[in-house]
Amino acid sequence: MKYLVTIIISTLAFINTEAQTFSAGARTGLGYNVDLSRVGAKDIGGYSTDQFTWDKELYARVETNKRIAVEARFTHYKLSDSYIYPENIGDIMVSPTIQFTYWDSKSTTNVIVGGISAQVDLTCPYMQDHCPMLKNIRNYIGFDVAGTYAREVINQENTDPTYQVAPRKYDDKYYFMQYGISHTIIYQVSPSLNINTALRAMIQPSEFSSYTYSPSNTHISGVFGVGYTF
Repeated sequence: MKYLVTIIISTLAFINTEAQTFSAGARTGLGYNVDLSRVGAKDIGGYSTDQFTWDKELYARVETNKRIAVEARFTHYKLSDSYIYPENIGDIMVSPTIQFTYWDSKSTTNVIVGGISAQVDLTCPYMQDHCPMLKNIRNYIGFDVAGTYAREVINQENTDPTYQVAPRKYDDKYYFMQYGISHTIIYQVSPSLNINTALRAMIQPSEFSSYTYSPSNTHISGVFGVGYTF
């Protein structure tokens, strides 16, 4: 997380000398949470982190006079699943027979992402000058860095009538960094109003090497929104 803070401070110093326009707005759209190291796989009991999500985000961006833009954002999405979790309750010292009891499990994970993106304007000035439809469109591609907080709450109830036990609840928190690329298209409706889309793919490199209980190692999203230029 300290690296993200360093990047933000350095970026703000650059913006202070090069800033041209400032805008802010909100976006919403569809995301897909997936573990690319085991696509389609499920944990014991059927739990899977491969899920579609409803992404909601607030953003602020600065575009400089050197065709470079910097955008900061906060994104929220939620994961939820239900599955049956088997637990071995046998005592191998007493009997070699494996005894299982089963838990009806429901999990909810709220994810908050704070990210910053450095983008380059790929819009062709020649095409804008000669095609009226493209005159108000700008096209950016960028590199993203994000600090992510995820809180997972799991509620379990035992379904075995012969094994009476109280319900269980687990509350876990995760903090990790994500890196990725983004593609942003902005259409300037008026001097102060724009509509925009952002396509983004973020990965968590540290989670590709081993099994993990964190929400996933990859999040792909496409969001659409409205921005106001100050």
